[in-house]
Amino acid sequence: ANSADEVIFPTVKVKRTFDRYGFKKNSHIIPTGIYLEDFRKTNFQKEEINELKKELGINEEDFVMLFLGRISREKSIEELIFEFSKIERENLKLLFVGGGPDAELFKKQAIKLGVSDRVVFTGMIHPDNVAIYYQLGDLFVNFSVTETQGLTYYEALASGVPLLVKYDDNLEGVIVDGYNGFSFTKNEEFVGLFEKIDSDSLIFDEITKNSDKAIEKFSAETYAKKCEEIYKKLIK
Repeated sequence: ANSADEVIFPTVKVKRTFDRYGFKKNSHIIPTGIYLEDFRKTNFQKEEINELKKELGINEEDFVMLFLGRISREKSIEELIFEFSKIERENLKLLFVGGGPDAELFKKQAIKLGVSDRVVFTGMIHPDNVAIYYQLGDLFVNFSVTETQGLTYYEALASGVPLLVKYDDNLEGVIVDGYNGFSFTKNEEFVGLFEKIDSDSLIFDEITKNSDKAIEKFSAETYAKKCEEIYKKLIK
């Protein structure tokens, strides 16, 4: 990286890692853009969302915590299921969307904790169908601190789904506590934050309403324009 004229980092987390390696050259932090419009709620009919819920054994009145990503241990899914098992609430589901090497391990954990009737695994889904699965969620949850970018956070917000996630440097500038969700640093804070959100409809409505606001900086168009500016400057 030190041999380049300019380096683009997707998050401050990656930049700080390079700094520890001894990186000293010019750089910019530009989040990798996504096509925000693909995830907008307006793209989907309520009927098709409810039909998908029905196929997965989720009722229309269920409150759905959503995790979307690779189902593997480095995502701290074991911790998520453990904390979820502490929540006593009717009509609450934890939905895991995606495939991965440790799915069977987590299914066994759900059985052991007595929450297998409230934890749903979709298995691998086609990339073209990812966007509609976000529409099944009321709250996007994640305990992972191994993400370098966290594109699923951008996708969730673009889908109108607020965040309840463990804080990591890659979330800097993504989540604003109390505005588009909440973050925690200790696992045991998860349950209390969920109960705070669940018990106050004003808080939940506010973070839901704000979730897809102020995220244009994560759009593919913004990414392209900012990268283009850097290339033009270097060419001159």
